Amino acid sequence: MNLKYLTNYVIKTNPLDFIQIQKTIKNKQFYVVATNTDNGEAVYLIPTKQNIYKCLRATSSLPFFTKGVCRINGLNLMDGAWSDPLPAKSAIDFGAHKVIVIRPHPLGYKFDGLNYLGLLAGYWWQNQPKISDMFFKEYDNYNKSVDFLVKNKSGIEISQICPDNILKSTVLGTGHRDLLEDYHTGLEKRMDFLNNYSS
Repeated sequence: MNLKYLTNYVIKTNPLDFIQIQKTIKNKQFYVVATNTDNGEAVYLIPTKQNIYKCLRATSSLPFFTKGVCRINGLNLMDGAWSDPLPAKSAIDFGAHKVIVIRPHPLGYKFDGLNYLGLLAGYWWQNQPKISDMFFKEYDNYNKSVDFLVKNKSGIEISQICPDNILKSTVLGTGHRDLLEDYHTGLEKRMDFLNNYSS
């Protein structure tokens, strides 16, 4: 998948409204999470008008599936889900007291073991132990993040927006009908959350 091509297509056809983004995040901290491919550590990027598309491209980059390397501030980066899969704790560490986590999996869902991508990537990076270990422990890192969401934390409120059932869309390929159905599922869950949260 050529993310540079897709980025250019979005810029031409449906660009981000960065003025509105700036209004929304005024007096707030706004980060995009990526993973440093040299050491497997999470990197918290601060998007600007000049780099926001590149930040989004970095955190969308997947081993084997996306073309090329995304480099920002001298770092080679990929999807932040590998290093910080559900960054609620990081948000709290940055000072947040109310955290909203939007998840593509049902409430309480956990990985039941290493998936094929983590397995392949772990062996591919076997000469870089920190990176290899990160891939091999993907499921464990994710499950620990899920556990963190439901722990009692004094003065902290964590809310989750998630589907009732497993979504039909997948990383490898999704048909138009399934994608549209998942999209409407997300809209419905968003409206439910907003109605309940504001009441």
